[in-house]
Amino acid sequence: MLNRWVCAASIALMPCAVAENLDPDVVELGRQLFNETRFSNPATDMEVSCASCHATTDPLGSRAFTELFQRSWHPWRGEDPGRETSRNTPTLLDVGRHAFIHADGEFQTLEQQASGTYTGRNFGWLSGEKEVARARVAWVFEANAAMSTQFEKAFASKYDGVSPEELIEHMARATADFMRTLVSSFDSPYDRFIEANGISPEPSGENSIVPDIKQKRRA
Repeated sequence: MLNRWVCAASIALMPCAVAENLDPDVVELGRQLFNETRFSNPATDMEVSCASCHATTDPLGSRAFTELFQRSWHPWRGEDPGRETSRNTPTLLDVGRHAFIHADGEFQTLEQQASGTYTGRNFGWLSGEKEVARARVAWVFEANAAMSTQFEKAFASKYDGVSPEELIEHMARATADFMRTLVSSFDSPYDRFIEANGISPEPSGENSIVPDIKQKRRA
């Protein structure tokens, strides 16, 4: 089996508020889910996890939750042949500030994106295999005592005490909250400059210098 990996990529074009007061137990579960390869289809030629493409390090240094490939790989399926996805893996830093996910707005929330990944093509599942994918998820929890214990800590419920659909929903929430913790430091020289001068980082901010520049050009 190829030791090659992929996860659904996340990118967006507009910022929104970052979630606050995240539950650390939920975030820790999300971290474990993010790195788990066994959710992928075992009948394919690749073991995959979110962390496989949204990597933190490689031989060339920090990857900032992205990778080197121009286009990410997903598991090969004879019914849907193809190795490459339609995009490369963008960074996850500050993804919690995005108003929608993927450049085409495929998902409106991180929860939708995570849910679609665990039961979708990037993990080796075809569109008609969601029920099989959910069964695989339940098997992974049964086989992983630490993850099952963390799920109970996060949601005050055993993984087998909820429906398969609810289990995926809880996984999506935990994974999304983990991704919301991946933030940039915002301490570059530019960041320090706009902070020192009271300039909004948003293009349409109340104190944005953009209108002033346009006004001076008109003069």
